[in-house]
Amino acid sequence: SLIDAGASDLVVSYNKWTNDGIKNKIDADAKASGTIGGKGDFEDLLAYAENNGIALYPSVQNTGFESGNGYMTFKDTTIRVSGSYAREYTYNLAYGTQQTSKKPLSLITPTAYPEIFSDLADSCSDKGIKNIALSELTSALYGDYGKNLAGRDKAQDLLVESYETLSGSVDSILGNTANAYALPYVDRISNVPLQSS
Repeated sequence: SLIDAGASDLVVSYNKWTNDGIKNKIDADAKASGTIGGKGDFEDLLAYAENNGIALYPSVQNTGFESGNGYMTFKDTTIRVSGSYAREYTYNLAYGTQQTSKKPLSLITPTAYPEIFSDLADSCSDKGIKNIALSELTSALYGDYGKNLAGRDKAQDLLVESYETLSGSVDSILGNTANAYALPYVDRISNVPLQSS
């Protein structure tokens, strides 16, 4: 419908397309969920996008997570400077208050990035996925001050190393409000800040 209405150069980010993504687990398997039709329908969607000049980017969000897929909240969660676990809480946009009805997600330790990105690169290569969107993985930079000990500088180095790994397996990467260190590896950026120094 958008193409028929005259839209061109469509770039689409497709969120929550895997069971792991839907369940807020670390998502490195690149396996389409049965709720969207599974492998066959997902491959049809990729082919449709490619045949119609649409840049489709399946998205992974591997910062906040719940236990599963070999990553556990008690051992793989980032530790704050204060010594407490780093968690992502959901807030009510209207009132600015924390939503207690939703369980907070743990922030994955940056030291896990190389393994996560390596697994993701292998999965994308095996499944023929040419484009990938990294969500906040191109803009969220935080350190781990627990036993893993990775300050923000080391976390940045780990991310750059991980981008290099992934860029060797996919044709294009979409970043969200990408920081400068991600720019050599992303081909497209969404939500570019228009009012910032």
